Amino acid sequence: MKKNISCIYLLLGFIAMVLSNGKYLYGIFAFMFPIFLLLAMENMKTLKAVLLIFLATSIANSISFYNMLPDIGMPLFNLIPAIAGGTLATPFIAQHFAFKRSKALSATLILPGLYTLIDYANANFNPFGSFGILGYSQHNFLVVAQLASVVGAVGLTFVITWFGSVFYWIIKNRKHKLDNLYSVGFLTVIVIIIIFSSIRLYSVDRSDLYSVSGLHTLDRTVQETADLFSDFKNNPESFKEKSEGNLEKVLELTKQEALNGAHVVAHSEATIVVSYEQRKSTLEKISKLADEEDITIVTTLYVLNNPPNKHENVLYIISDNGTIMMEHYKYGGNAFEGSVEGNKVLQAADTKYGTLSGIICWDKDFPQIVKQAGHLDVDSLFIPSADWKEISPYHAIVGTFRGLENGSNVVTQTVNGTSMIVDYTGQVVSEMDHFTNTIWINRGQLPIKGVNTVYTYIGDYVIWIVISMLLYSFIKLFINRNRT
Repeated sequence: MKKNISCIYLLLGFIAMVLSNGKYLYGIFAFMFPIFLLLAMENMKTLKAVLLIFLATSIANSISFYNMLPDIGMPLFNLIPAIAGGTLATPFIAQHFAFKRSKALSATLILPGLYTLIDYANANFNPFGSFGILGYSQHNFLVVAQLASVVGAVGLTFVITWFGSVFYWIIKNRKHKLDNLYSVGFLTVIVIIIIFSSIRLYSVDRSDLYSVSGLHTLDRTVQETADLFSDFKNNPESFKEKSEGNLEKVLELTKQEALNGAHVVAHSEATIVVSYEQRKSTLEKISKLADEEDITIVTTLYVLNNPPNKHENVLYIISDNGTIMMEHYKYGGNAFEGSVEGNKVLQAADTKYGTLSGIICWDKDFPQIVKQAGHLDVDSLFIPSADWKEISPYHAIVGTFRGLENGSNVVTQTVNGTSMIVDYTGQVVSEMDHFTNTIWINRGQLPIKGVNTVYTYIGDYVIWIVISMLLYSFIKLFINRNRT
């Protein structure tokens, strides 16, 4: 009977883990799978428990992120989700042994501490960025997501997994003399989180708004776009004609959005493709339009260069008088894309629509760099992007958390993906799916002012708090073992 129950718990934990990350991101399942996996291990023999949990986490992560990684031609690259999933077995195995040694509440810190360290390492040392952070699962569970403004997305991982660990501990220690006290304390923490989040969600100032439009014109999956890039090498005259034709289309759509009332118009990544020789004239045309229509334009140029020079992926914020206020080179994924790498220093532009800043696509996967936005008091962060179907809407959601962490609205306009306009609490104002639309324009209104967040000031210390709690738990286990 116990064997059957363990198998059921293992299956439930496996399914919940699949649904908590990657292309699914159902927030409630992120809270459930740690409980089920701990229950599954309870009555298993040690070797069997270790093996099955390792297989469950590896396979679950592989399913969650199936086809989501970019095709970079690296051997065995598609095995990364399975390998990453396998490392997530370690916190559960360690927690299982910790509960065998101690019934103290401090023992519950092992799982969340180790899981959070893995997510932290992923976010800070992974060259691909913060793919797979469990905290991203809460994007639609806004009551929990607000905690990212205090502890960040990685800190949310600790909150989620500690909930599972403590919940398991409570149901297995119901006869503990302090059980009622701990249960009340557990519920009190939940109530405090709900009150804090509710206040934050309903305190958004919508009295001072600006209108923003995002747009793009190209589809990376069609032959016409492929021909544009190939013509740069093989038929320069054809390339020039096509790129200038596309630019005129972008400018016409931008002008139309200005006439429709947009104060800021944002272009996606790689929707304006030009040669190095066309760069200056292209910027002059965009600046002239911004001045004539009295709008701020956030644009991204993909500048093609002949070898040995690398291509350039550059974002510009152009004011309503035609002045280029900032220039940002993409810094994320350059080794794989073969483009010039940016200096990883964010800039900001003060406008009548608040303090604006911008990063490009893969940049948003590096929270340690993007947190500069909080220190710059950025009110709206623009993230022009270029994705693919399997990674959408996951990659746009990552940008939402950069806004939550730094108190910034986020405008993500995405070629071949999900475009989002999101306020600084993570509430989606407007959303557009590239694959279900033929006119790729997304419109919305955002607060001119963002907010300051606790994370801006304590973000660097969250991981040290987690490490301290983890060390405390290990020391308590060691002392308990010696007493035994």
